[in-house]
Amino acid sequence: MTTDTLAELPDFLKPKLRLFMSVDITGSTQFKQILSHSPHKGGTAHKEESEEGVPSEPWLSPILEFYEQISAVFDDQWKAVAKHAQEEPHEWPVGDRPSVWKAVGDELIFTKILTDHRQAYLSVLAWLRTIQEYRQRIKRHSAGLDLKCAAWIAGFPVNNAEVVLDHEPSGRLASSDDGDYIFGNLARLCSTNGSQPPAGPDSERNITGIRDFIGPSIDTGFRVASVASPRKFVLAADLAFILSHVAGNLTTSWTLEKLVFYYEGRRDLKGVTNGTPYPIFWVNAVLPDPLMEIEDRIEKREPTAASEVKTFCERYLEKNKDTHVMKPFIFGDSDGLFKRIPHRHSEKLTKLASYWKQESARREAEQNAQLEPEGTAAPNEPAATASDLDALSSQLVLENTSPPAPQASEA
Repeated sequence: MTTDTLAELPDFLKPKLRLFMSVDITGSTQFKQILSHSPHKGGTAHKEESEEGVPSEPWLSPILEFYEQISAVFDDQWKAVAKHAQEEPHEWPVGDRPSVWKAVGDELIFTKILTDHRQAYLSVLAWLRTIQEYRQRIKRHSAGLDLKCAAWIAGFPVNNAEVVLDHEPSGRLASSDDGDYIFGNLARLCSTNGSQPPAGPDSERNITGIRDFIGPSIDTGFRVASVASPRKFVLAADLAFILSHVAGNLTTSWTLEKLVFYYEGRRDLKGVTNGTPYPIFWVNAVLPDPLMEIEDRIEKREPTAASEVKTFCERYLEKNKDTHVMKPFIFGDSDGLFKRIPHRHSEKLTKLASYWKQESARREAEQNAQLEPEGTAAPNEPAATASDLDALSSQLVLENTSPPAPQASEA
């Protein structure tokens, strides 16, 4: 499938690479339980129902503050990082800010469609700065509260899938009454993606219904996030490949912080890469302090050069290319390293596009046939014109009025 062919695909079938970034509150379970029984603990005063103010559980305000304020902090950090990247001499295409995908308990997950590999670096850097800043705020409520975060990427619509669920009784979105759930979901994606024009090349559209992302890369991302800690901002291997490539090519004009990578070794992540231990890379998410520096020296923990991270990840991804773990590509990226679409991926995308086109045409033809009244000419048979009817009528008259043929005499 060529670049021109890809450009002709409907938007919901074009290959997209999404970045996902999560942040989770650590210590929140204990925090809620302590305040539920001892409302004056935890660093915040709790107003009883008899006092002036809105009565609520004492732990609710800090959690609500987290939901609202971390997005505001991230917005400020994103603007600062994006401004620097857009200025000369960098002039990077930054795209839109990552937006909230979902909340899972005390965890928030943001996502962004990447149209350029450097956008992954900008997003992770802004996320890292956000975590470091907001950590100071959340600790004001309780010293036991902290934040941990992770990031990963996933490609669509091959290897992973975007799904739109609609449980409204009105049936406003395409359903799967005939049991073809693949077509039903594609129809809903087509409907929702075409509901309004996008605000930008990588902007999110307003989706009617419930949007979700599923697939092996999403599962891997959550597994990777499970090994994160307040210090370790954990990265999936394919994302680490992109970030290390960008980090290794930053010029001296880049005056913001640079990502510093660490390698944790391999970990068994249940269900990931057929049980083969998965490489864990992370960046430091806490501000340095003397105790941490001593601990790093004792444990001989040192940063890993970006070039080494890139080389390792590239070979690891190549070795596992027949699985969902693959070298990432971005449709329309300017860097040749990320432009090539794997042959296996291209074949699947071609089959999916062909299926959508043929099945849509078949269903449309069936629907049109059901709407046509009885006696209507078949679609492939042209309707009779007035001149055709006149000629047919004249022929019938001649046949009925012509003299009968002479009969043979009897022997």
